[in-house]
Amino acid sequence: MTYVYVTVLNPATEEPVTTLTQASAEEADEAIARAAAASAEWRAVSPGDRARMLRAFAAAVDAASEELAGLE
Repeated sequence: MTYVYVTVLNPATEEPVTTLTQASAEEADEAIARAAAASAEWRAVSPGDRARMLRAFAAAVDAASEELAGLE
């Protein structure tokens, strides 16, 4: 298998941030299939439950904002 590497650059400085391995066509197809399945599952969740889940996610992000900022 041939790996293709992509370097992600900081647009402000043009310095490298990280290097990623480009996905193969098969890996991309698998990711798309997983996303389609997740989308169908998300559509099945009631609007009220979606709102509750999104608020819980937002609270978790807020609670970890310092840690997330450090990772960024």
